[in-house]
Amino acid sequence: MLTASEMAQWLGVCKDTILIWRRNGLLKAHAYNDKNQRLYQPPGPDAPVKGLGRKLTERRRFPQVTSDRSKEVQYEA
Repeated sequence: MLTASEMAQWLGVCKDTILIWRRNGLLKAHAYNDKNQRLYQPPGPDAPVKGLGRKLTERRRFPQVTSDRSKEVQYEA
C-alpha cells in the first residue's frame, strides 16, 4: 500500500492527479485514519496514465455500482 505522494512519484504525476483519479474510479484506496488519509493499492501492469483530451468517465476502471430497482423487494413487518 502506498501513500498519495508515493503513488504520484511511482506513476510520474502530481499528488492532485492521484486524488482526482481516486475520486473518478481509476485508483482504489483505503482510509487508514480519522483524517480521511488513504493508502493506495498498486495498480499493477494496467496503471492509469495521463490522457490529455480524454474524459475521466471514459477511462473509469472500477464502474459505479447501481441498483436494479425492478428486482428489489420491499419487506414490511
